[in-house]
Amino acid sequence: GDGVVAAATVARSLRAAYPSCFIYLVTGADGTALVGASPELLVRRTGTKAFAQPMAGSVARGANEADDERLAHQLEASAKDGAEHRLVADFVVDALRSFAETVSARPSEVVRFTNIQHLATTVTADLRKPAADALELAAALHPTPAVGGWPRDAADKMIDELEAMERGWYAGAVGWVDARGDGEFAVALRCGLLWEDGARLYAGVGVMPDSDAARELDETDLKFKVLLTALT
Repeated sequence: GDGVVAAATVARSLRAAYPSCFIYLVTGADGTALVGASPELLVRRTGTKAFAQPMAGSVARGANEADDERLAHQLEASAKDGAEHRLVADFVVDALRSFAETVSARPSEVVRFTNIQHLATTVTADLRKPAADALELAAALHPTPAVGGWPRDAADKMIDELEAMERGWYAGAVGWVDARGDGEFAVALRCGLLWEDGARLYAGVGVMPDSDAARELDETDLKFKVLLTALT
């Protein structure tokens, strides 16, 4: 379908602009295609090792290195972003413990992408044998509180009430798994659904009790620019 053809062009543009992100393209039977550039590793499984890198808490890139550092320090000092990030990182660690002999998490750090900086925690697990495959691990981790809210039941109810759309593939798990059970999944963020003569773009933020609405809107606009730039 024409949506798939357009998405292939967009994917190439995203690969050039966001080389350190997970670039993905998923085609539908109806000629539509989901294409995006996600910064976030949901889970990677290699043999009896599993890795995840949950991200929550964001700030823009600066105009130069000094500006980047200033903004990164602001992000690390933000109580709101720190609380949001710990909630997500703790969820991932706890979920992997169900499958693992040991789970370790490095201290959170700021990781930089083309137009944004995120708080990230690298999590490593030594899986119990027989090791759960990548699809099982992805199913246990998805959705993280970053995209699904917490506590889960109350968040599901609020999402149904407040979101005026169906998410479709947005914020799902996108990736691959092989016959050995190894695989890699990213969170389907910074994406758009393309069809013959149009597109629907998706972006969002984590809302906490002390979130500032104007700042959250600015962050959403920043994330939309990933696809808007690739489409123009």
